[in-house]
Amino acid sequence: MNFILKFASKLFHPLLIPLFAVSLYFIVTPRFFPSPYIQSKIIAVGILSFLIPVLIFFLLKSMSLVNTISLPKVKERKIPLIIYICLLFILVKAIIEPQNVIELHYYFIGVLYACIAAFILVLLKFKASLHALNVSALTVFIMGLSIHYTTNLLILIGFFLFVNGFVASSRLHLKAHSPIELIVGGLIGALCQLLMFNFWL
Repeated sequence: MNFILKFASKLFHPLLIPLFAVSLYFIVTPRFFPSPYIQSKIIAVGILSFLIPVLIFFLLKSMSLVNTISLPKVKERKIPLIIYICLLFILVKAIIEPQNVIELHYYFIGVLYACIAAFILVLLKFKASLHALNVSALTVFIMGLSIHYTTNLLILIGFFLFVNGFVASSRLHLKAHSPIELIVGGLIGALCQLLMFNFWL
């Protein structure tokens, strides 16, 4: 069980969730997109939301500004969050355009606002769970897609509701967060996505 909980924490790491969101979007949407277009978006999101943050993490670690990629201390989160917010801004402005993929565009805007909220809380010495934030945001986004396309995605929604609880249990088991940090992170992620529904749903 210990291994499974650790694996869940790594599999649903905040840096991987945007890749899941983009991949699931192109699987779920009934709209047609050429394969090269889909591949280009997945690669671009992978570079900006995963590869560059990982490389920056190793740079920050070499400078003794962070210790582990889970960023257990509140003060360690300031610089990585600022950088990640900038990368999300680039993603929204230059990669995920509203003309073609409006749903994804506003999903990432919601994640951007959620990360800004998490950064503000860091300034207030509070460590909201980024795992809970991202998983809850993805879950609400899938709910929105189900309504938007009038498609039955109950199995997928149910799976990610389970993932929310599983990831929360994992973070508690690893003593990475307190219950209130998980609740606040989850609420921020979900509420920011709900606010974005006004623009595309």
